[in-house]
This record gives sequence, structure tokens and C-alpha cells, in this order.
Amino acid sequence: RKMESPSGLELKGLINDKGEEIDATTLRGVSVGLYFSAHWCPDCTPFTPILKDFYEAVNANGKTMEIVFVSSDNSAAEQLDYMTSVHGDWLTVQYYEPLREELKQRYGCFAGKEQAKWPDVTRQGGIPSFVVVGPDGSVVDFNGKQTVETEGPVAIEGWPKW
Repeated sequence: RKMESPSGLELKGLINDKGEEIDATTLRGVSVGLYFSAHWCPDCTPFTPILKDFYEAVNANGKTMEIVFVSSDNSAAEQLDYMTSVHGDWLTVQYYEPLREELKQRYGCFAGKEQAKWPDVTRQGGIPSFVVVGPDGSVVDFNGKQTVETEGPVAIEGWPKW
């Protein structure tokens, strides 16, 4: 069963860092954040380990948060390498899954070099961006990166569960 927001955005095509497909129902009962990032991005390098530590801290006593990586990498191989080398044990949208591009357009978070693909989409955030979303796809915290950096694990207390 797919989880679908009222606007029709399904979270499908999710995989873990081992390439195993993960059913979106695993998102029930946890907060969900979308991590827009890429292996080649110099600004992502310092934030990814901070996010990994945050993820491990909030999930230390049972799963309370899931992160879904939305890649701006140049290939599926780069995406997988980035996930297995420095990411936390979170999920990603498969590289060739249309949802990956849909999420970037919906939330306006993507690399500057991707803007040409969507001239009519307003770029609201570059990469890295960490956007916490509600179960209906609504934005709960567009500045999740800053929230994680300034508040740390207590930030999750203000985020809704799916």
C-alpha cells in the first residue's frame, strides 16, 4: 500500500543503502524529512555528518524519524556511493524513479545547475536542504537544516509523526 498525500504525491520507489526496496508504510508513526543533496556538492560535505549524527541520536531508543534522500547526483552509481560512504542508515528515492524529480520540483529544492530543466519552477532552496514534511506532504519545517544545526535532537519534538 502506498502512502499518498491529498495532492496525489506518493512516496514510492524507496530503497535503503543496500538497494533493497522499502515499503512506504514504514514511515507510519515517525517524523519524515527530505534531504536534498549530492555527492559532488561542497556545501553538503559538512552538513551530511551532522544530519547522520542527528538521525542516530533521535533513533537511538527506537525509530522516531526517517530521512528520505532526494539526490541531485549525476548518476545512480554516485547516489549509491554517497549513501554508502557518508550517509546515515536512511532511505532514498531510487535514481530513475520519477518521484525523485517530482519532489525537487514540488519543494523547489535542487542544485542550481538543475534549474534549466524546470524554468517555470521557483528554486526556493539549493542543496543541501532538509525539509520536514507532514503526512499530507505539507511543509512542517522548510529550514530543517538550520533547525538540526541549532537545536539538535530536541528539534524532533516539534515535528509531527506520520
